[in-house]
Amino acid sequence: MSTTTGFIDLIPGVMLDMNLTNETLHGDEEEDYEEERYKFILKSCFIFGIMMFTIIGNVLSIAVILRTKVLKTPSGNFIISLAAADLMVGACVVPFSFISASQGKWIFSNQVCTAVGFLQFYSTTLSISNLLVLTIDRWISVTKPLKYTRLMTNRVSYVCIAFIWIAVLIIDIPMVFPSVGHFRDMRKVYICSPQWRTNLAYTIVLISVYLLPSFTMVLILNLRLFCLSRKHRRSMNNIERHTQSRKEKSSVKSKIVIFTIVLTFEISWMPYFIVEIIRLVNPIVVDNDVTFIVSWIAVCNSFMNSVIYTCLNRKFREGIRIVCRFQKQPDYIVNRESLL
Repeated sequence: MSTTTGFIDLIPGVMLDMNLTNETLHGDEEEDYEEERYKFILKSCFIFGIMMFTIIGNVLSIAVILRTKVLKTPSGNFIISLAAADLMVGACVVPFSFISASQGKWIFSNQVCTAVGFLQFYSTTLSISNLLVLTIDRWISVTKPLKYTRLMTNRVSYVCIAFIWIAVLIIDIPMVFPSVGHFRDMRKVYICSPQWRTNLAYTIVLISVYLLPSFTMVLILNLRLFCLSRKHRRSMNNIERHTQSRKEKSSVKSKIVIFTIVLTFEISWMPYFIVEIIRLVNPIVVDNDVTFIVSWIAVCNSFMNSVIYTCLNRKFREGIRIVCRFQKQPDYIVNRESLL
């Protein structure tokens, strides 16, 4: 009798330990569901707004560039690639988070969590790579304009974009293997996040060889571009300023657009990466609400580019009006400043 009782007493302890390890205590989830009902309702509305803005904004960005002849350039193609990566977040990732947030907990299987988490991770690294290539494209066009016009064609940009998508997929695909990566839904955040502690060697290599250098290069090159544009502007003499004012104004605007896009990306994702580094050392330190805020600020970057285009570029605003009204592109729009 005592043996049986001891065995029965042992089972709840084992089950409790397993549940604490996986952060899926049924009782706690039900309690959270009841006590914080207003919180996950607000969160679900917030996530729904992000989803709609991301889908509509990036679809419009792609449509405007495709329907505006002057924007069908190598730079415009890189913008489409960047918008496609962001659209993947809004169409394939955020809907699962919205449905789960409306229920107050992640309701899908572990396999779905892995797939959604990988798409989120893939789209993020794609965005970094697209920004890097776009920055290099602008750098070459400024420092070596003659070679740029001869070498960089639409066909070359298509090859570069295909290479980016395939190369990033090869770099990221190990994350789906249990021995390398593991995705888990984060309580009250409704995002499937990679667990970097699964394979520290891969994590260190990924950050030190790919993510950190890409972030640094994008920021430094754009700062240099911004400084070069200001220096070039100051060095123009009165005749050049008079004859090339419109062209120079357009060039400066294009650099401001790119710099704003890059700076917004860095500001959006930097808090998330800082929190992830802290969680890598000690996951208990970071509160769930803090994780929710930094995670979804990062996701908000998926629609910020279209907002930047709309605010800083008149051609893009005209393109939106043409697309929404299904009008034919007028000839005069070709003669105004380009998007990039």
